[in-house]
Amino acid sequence: MSVGNYYTLLGVAETATDLEIRKAYIKKIRQFPNETHPEEFQLLTKAYKTLSDKELRRYYDAQLEEQRSVTRITSSPEHVQPSSQQPVHPVVQEETKNQPEDPRTNNQPEATVRNKKKLPILQILLGCAVLYILYITFAPEKEVTAPAESEPARVEVESTVETNTSTDETESADGTVTETPEIEEVEDMIPSQEQVEDFLHDYFLYSVEVIDGVHFSEVERFLDPTGKKLEEQRSYTRYLIEKGITEDLVQMQVKDFQAEDGFIVATTEEVYDIYYSDGSVKRKSFESQYRLRLEGQQLLVHELIFTNEVSSEDLKGPELNVDITLVEEFLYNYMADSVNAINYQDFSYVEYYLAANSKRYSEQLDYTQYLIEKGITEELLSFELVDVKEIGNQIYEATTRESYTIFYGDGTSSDKKFESRFHIIQSDGSFEVSELIYTKER
Repeated sequence: MSVGNYYTLLGVAETATDLEIRKAYIKKIRQFPNETHPEEFQLLTKAYKTLSDKELRRYYDAQLEEQRSVTRITSSPEHVQPSSQQPVHPVVQEETKNQPEDPRTNNQPEATVRNKKKLPILQILLGCAVLYILYITFAPEKEVTAPAESEPARVEVESTVETNTSTDETESADGTVTETPEIEEVEDMIPSQEQVEDFLHDYFLYSVEVIDGVHFSEVERFLDPTGKKLEEQRSYTRYLIEKGITEDLVQMQVKDFQAEDGFIVATTEEVYDIYYSDGSVKRKSFESQYRLRLEGQQLLVHELIFTNEVSSEDLKGPELNVDITLVEEFLYNYMADSVNAINYQDFSYVEYYLAANSKRYSEQLDYTQYLIEKGITEELLSFELVDVKEIGNQIYEATTRESYTIFYGDGTSSDKKFESRFHIIQSDGSFEVSELIYTKER
C-alpha cells in the first residue's frame, strides 16, 4: 500500500470533501480490515481522523505546504554549494605575477597570502550554510496528534449552561437575617443544527454502507437500543440485502429540528440512487422525520416518525434477459400475419403466434371471424416497439404502436393509429402472445 501523504493514502484529492474522504476511508478499510492488516488499518484510521477534523486537517495541510517549500528551496540553483576554489580578481592576479618573492611568506606573493587568510572564513560560512540546509531538510516533522478514540456514530453536543447564582435574604420577626441556599438555573442542553446535521449525515451514510455489505454494527452505534428504530432498521436492511438492492446517498439536509418532550425531532430531505437487482437504477428523494434521543452529550436515533417519497426518476432501465430485436421481429410478424388471417380468411396464419388455450387465442379467433363476416380487410402501414419489460420468469410486457388502412365492406376506407400492450412468454427459444392488455386508438 503506497503511503505518500494522507491524501494519496486514502486515494483522494487534497480538495476532497468530507463525504468523499469518508467514502474513500470506508472503501480502503474494506480492502485492509483490522483483522488481517492491522498496520494498514491503523494508518488509514489515523489518516481519516486527521483529514476529517477541520483543525487537524488545516494543520496537516500547512505541514505539507512547508515541506514542499523546503523542497523547492533546496532544489533551486541558488542553493547549490559553491566551489571551495574561490575566484581571484584579475587585478590581484596581475599583482601576483609582478610581486617579488618574500622569504617570510615562503616566497609567495603578498596577494596570495591575503587570499589564503580569507579562505578559512569562507569555509566557515560555507559550512554553516550547508548545516542549515541539512537541518531544514531532515528536521523531524511534528507529529499530527489525532483525537482520542471515540465512536464515530455519536456526536458530542456542546452544551450551553448558564448559571445564575442568587441569594435571597429573609428577615425574621426578631430582626435576624437568614440567607437561603444558592439556586442554580440550568438550561436544557440542545445541540446546534450543524451537530444534528453532521450526526444524521453520518447515520445515513453508514446505513447505505451496511446495505452494501458493511457489518450492521457500523450503523447500530447510531441507534438507540431503547427505541423502535433499531429493530426496524435491522429488518429493513435484511430485506434489501435479500432483494439485492443497494443504495448511494446523493445528498441530505436537515430542514428543521426542535426539542420536544425530552427528544430532538428532526425533519430531513434525502436523495438516493437506488440500484435494483434487475439492473435498473432510480433516483428517489424522501422527506423523513426522526426522533433523536440525547444520552448525556451524545445523539442516538430513537424512532422514525415518518418517511414520504417526494420524487422518483428513472436513471436506467432494467437489464433484459432477452434480445429486444428478437421481440421486435416477433411482434412485427405477429401483426402482419394477423392482417393476413383476416384478408385471406385463414386463422392458421396467426394461430402459430398465440399461446394455446390462452385468453388472447380465443379473443383473436372471435375478432378475426367477426371482421371476415363484415367483409373488412386491413393493411399494416407501420409498426414500432415502444417498450419491453420483464415482469416474470421469461414473461415480458411489450408496448407497441401501429397504423393500419382499414377497408370496409361498403367500399370506404380509413387510416387509424393504435397503441397496444401485450404479454408475451418465451418458451424453448420462441415467443407466444398470451394476453392483450389494452389497445387504444391514438
